[in-house]
Amino acid sequence: MVSGLVGRSRCICYFLFKLPRSNLFFPARGVLLTGVLGGLYSSTAATVVLSKRAHGMKSEESRMIGAAIVLATLMMYLRLWALILVLGHTETALRLAIPFALLALTSALIAWFLYKNQAQNSTPQAENPPQHPLEFTTALLFAFLFVFFATVTHFVVHDFGTSGLHILSFMVGFTDIDPFVLSLLDGKFHVTEGALEAAIMIASGSNNLLKAGYTIGLSRNPQLYYAAGWLALTFFISLGYVAIVIG
Repeated sequence: MVSGLVGRSRCICYFLFKLPRSNLFFPARGVLLTGVLGGLYSSTAATVVLSKRAHGMKSEESRMIGAAIVLATLMMYLRLWALILVLGHTETALRLAIPFALLALTSALIAWFLYKNQAQNSTPQAENPPQHPLEFTTALLFAFLFVFFATVTHFVVHDFGTSGLHILSFMVGFTDIDPFVLSLLDGKFHVTEGALEAAIMIASGSNNLLKAGYTIGLSRNPQLYYAAGWLALTFFISLGYVAIVIG
């Protein structure tokens, strides 16, 4: 049920993700819309396609892509928080509201700075974001990952407790975090709300570290290093929050 719900929502988000290609609404801001809608579908996928596009671009133009990458991560936090709330974990949603809000607001400020800096140095061009096709194999992979992480999480929680869950959360961040988070939210594991909160913070933080690597490695564009630096910083902020606040 949970995986089906998210699968359908991802299909809707993917349809919206395709809209910027037509540039019907914001012809000069299609790349920003790609970041926002792509972040609702998959911030990692959006980061990959945007970083590839920035490779070889002029510095003035690539700042806009950096802003879009940051916006995609902003939407990731909103998407995760909404999933937590919709699936009935109200206490966890309330506990994560402050750190998620601070990370999202700071991301918005950084995206605005990158956008304004680009706008002051060049005339915006009409954008045609690259395709990111949603294939049937993607849905199958998501279902497989959901079952896989549910199984792995069960054994880790049973045999290694909270410390094992923290390590698993870090490792999962380098894949698709949604199946892992959903397996935790499914309510089949005997973990506290604090452990659930910590796992989500660590997984989202390590996923941002992965996206920082993608941004640098795929774009090879120094103008995107500002965005990559912020993504990497969110990882350490997340770890600090877990260590100091959650304990």
